[in-house]
Amino acid sequence: MNVSQSPIAAEIAEHLRELVALPSLDQAEAVQRLVNARPYVEDRRQFGASDLWQTPLAFWANGGDCEDYAIAKYMALRVLGFSDAQLRLTILTRRGDHEVHAVLLVAVGADWYAADNLRRGLRRLDGYDGWKPEFSVSD
Repeated sequence: MNVSQSPIAAEIAEHLRELVALPSLDQAEAVQRLVNARPYVEDRRQFGASDLWQTPLAFWANGGDCEDYAIAKYMALRVLGFSDAQLRLTILTRRGDHEVHAVLLVAVGADWYAADNLRRGLRRLDGYDGWKPEFSVSD
């Protein structure tokens, strides 16, 4: 798709252009803030379905839930030059109540960070307690 054909794609591209010259960790933090600023909307309320994964453009326009935030962050970081090996869309369950949640794991140097829509900033994975990874996917 040509960015000029989609106002939403053009808006996202403009935000990402501002981040190109930043160091990788700063890019990941900026994407975390940018995407987390979109509205949270549960799938049941938005679509009448229990779980629907959206494209980043649909999410940007309509808001979404945890996996939509993670997918949008994944795509934004890929556009910024992060490799597939640096990104993992990860499904977690919370220890205790087994709530299911999606985050994006981001590798910068030797460290992994969780980009979570429930948190303002990135959190180093070694300090991300209370959750058990179930599976991760990438490209």
